[in-house]
Amino acid sequence: MGYRPRYAAGSDAEGVNIIHSHIVLQGTIMPVVILKMRKGWTTEQKRKIVKEFTNTLVTTLKIDPDLVTIMIDEHSLEDIGHGGVLRCDEH
Repeated sequence: MGYRPRYAAGSDAEGVNIIHSHIVLQGTIMPVVILKMRKGWTTEQKRKIVKEFTNTLVTTLKIDPDLVTIMIDEHSLEDIGHGGVLRCDEH
């Protein structure tokens, strides 16, 4: 089934970029979903997100779930700006 990358839990951005570059060089088509969201969601909520996103891609694209990678990129509200205002300053 081709190249099967493995991501260690908590991989940093540099490690992910190296793996992603290798996938592209191998010519493997691989769905990678990067979800950017605020911090504060529970691990159980993240598990459900990963499961549902994976199921949607598997059903829609007719692919093996092992080919799906979901990366959750969390940010504090003080690290997010919208409309010229930090989210932590919105009322």
